[in-house]
Amino acid sequence: MPVGVCTAFGATHRGSAVCPHLGGILTWNDAEMSWDCPLHGSRFRHDGTLLEGPATRSLRAADEPRDHD
Repeated sequence: MPVGVCTAFGATHRGSAVCPHLGGILTWNDAEMSWDCPLHGSRFRHDGTLLEGPATRSLRAADEPRDHD
């Protein structure tokens, strides 16, 4: 799984760089301090919490095993 790394609020955060909606690879947006999906516009906080969809769940942690959904 691709891992995204960002520095926000003085700390380094690691998490999945794959959007749970359709598998787009996320990019870090410095201006908004969010992970953004180029496919359909889902956005996530620095810690992976979902901000807006169409994704319906937050990002996986970098060490979280992948389920088979």
